[in-house]
Amino acid sequence: MAVVDRNGGAVIRAYMAEATYRQAGYDTLGTWAFGQMHVTVRPENKLGYYDRLINLDSEIVFSQRILSGGQGVLALRYPAIVVTSIQSSTSDYLEGRDFEVVAGDVVWLAGRAPAAGVQLAAHYTCHPAWIVTSYPHVIRASVNDRKPKKPVVSPAGNPQNLPIRARVQLEFEREG
Repeated sequence: MAVVDRNGGAVIRAYMAEATYRQAGYDTLGTWAFGQMHVTVRPENKLGYYDRLINLDSEIVFSQRILSGGQGVLALRYPAIVVTSIQSSTSDYLEGRDFEVVAGDVVWLAGRAPAAGVQLAAHYTCHPAWIVTSYPHVIRASVNDRKPKKPVVSPAGNPQNLPIRARVQLEFEREG
């Protein structure tokens, strides 16, 4: 899995909900999400501020400007699933004719790469990357060391750790 290998992460399960919306009454039609959600993970998955979560079950369209390094690999900001287009001011580059997508990166075919330093516009789909921005229920993940460490047994049985909930924001939205 290219995304996990490239980012050195682990695959965990999470529940993402409560997208935050912003309505601009006379500027745009409809409701637009501006990139914040709540994520809930199991108690054994400890989250911290600025942790990066990549949603492997979702895809978004992303565009970026990037400078060509010449022959070899064009490393996009996020591992690409499908590259829709790569363009310079004078050329359009096509998958299969000019490049291939290998493990999320663009690999130029022999003799087809633009010269080094050429500015390119890349348009592609990728998995969204989220950054943990707040941790409203930090007490759920904390151990209270002031109380004695005796096992607590209730009539219903031993207590269970609660899931961890955090607020996340799309990574590229935080840089604006």
